[in-house]
Amino acid sequence: MVSARREFSRDVAPLFNGCAGEICHGFGGGAISQQVGVPAEECCNEIQMIEPGHPERSYVLMKLKGQDLCGGRPMPLDRPSFTAQDIQAVADWICQGANTSP
Repeated sequence: MVSARREFSRDVAPLFNGCAGEICHGFGGGAISQQVGVPAEECCNEIQMIEPGHPERSYVLMKLKGQDLCGGRPMPLDRPSFTAQDIQAVADWICQGANTSP
């Protein structure tokens, strides 16, 4: 099954707009884009927060699903969980290369 083409500014960034402040890393306002290719700080196995082309190895998805966590709690804290459709949009975007430009 071919996934719809995801655009960062339309499909991904808005999902993280409520993630702001000290606890939430300041992912809002499109800042989640700064996590592409960055090692997950709470892990010691060099897993990246967002590994372009590899949603199965992207820690942000593990945090959103609450699975295989290195530490901490599932994301988002103190907010409703992302829907299955929201998580799929993030996974599709990562699979398609995690491009942050239009």
